[in-house]
Order: sequence, then C-alpha cells, then structure tokens
Amino acid sequence: MLEINEIFITTTDTLIGIGSKINNENLNLIYKLKKRSTDKKIVIVIGSIDQLEKIEYIDKKTMKYINEFWPGPTTLIINNQAYRMPKQKALLELAKEEGPFYLTSANLSGEKVCETIEEAKNIFPLINKVYNFGNGTNVASAIIDVVTGKRLR
Repeated sequence: MLEINEIFITTTDTLIGIGSKINNENLNLIYKLKKRSTDKKIVIVIGSIDQLEKIEYIDKKTMKYINEFWPGPTTLIINNQAYRMPKQKALLELAKEEGPFYLTSANLSGEKVCETIEEAKNIFPLINKVYNFGNGTNVASAIIDVVTGKRLR
C-alpha cells in the first residue's frame, strides 16, 4: 500500500488536523487529499514571532493582534495568508524545531471534522505519521483579518 510520509495527522489546541512542511508539492497533496478547492488558503502554523517575521512584515497594528490573541485558538489573516500560533506547547516546539508548516482540519472538504486520531486515520489511511499532543477543544479557531479587524469566524 502506498504511504504518504510528507503529510502528518496531529492533535492541536482546537481540532485534529493534517499538515506538512511548507512547499508546493505538499500543499497540492493536502488539497488533493481533502478534495478541497485551491481557492481556499491553508493555514501556516508558526512556533514563534521570529518565524513569522521571516515570512511577513509585521506592522504595529498586526503586532497588536498578535499580542492579544497568540498563542491561542485564533487564526490571523496577514497579507492575505492565514497564520496561527497554537496554545499547545508540544505543537509549538514542533514548529520551532521543524519550521513553520501547513495545517488544516482533518476532514474531507465540506464534511464533518474528525474528532479523534482514529477517525482521521480512517479518512486518510495513506498518512502514517501521527503526532498526539493531547486533546483539543474540538472547536475551530476564530479567524480575524488584521487589515479590516473583521472577525471572519
């Protein structure tokens, strides 16, 4: 049986997710596995503000949102890209050690999100790498656009 080693299943402080290191091949694979439209962006998880500053320019307004909501269950839209710094120590350590990574909910697009690692393994049987960092809330993160200040979810 074919196995996918580039993608992983993980628990987070919110929902069970699937993720990968940041590159176009992995991103396309996530879209394909989830049967998700490429019009929908995939969140990038960071382990520190320093990592984010290597990707994006952070102005004072954005830093205000970062200081208010991170680490925690809030995704911030910065320059049309979604970023999150979860409040889960082991997941943050993974991002610090391995670098920022893509992460999205563990489900087929438009379907119910998996509530357990076992459910995720059943939906995505080709993914063999799993990180279990403990239980999350099973509630999706809030999403805020830092440019408009609008809460999108």
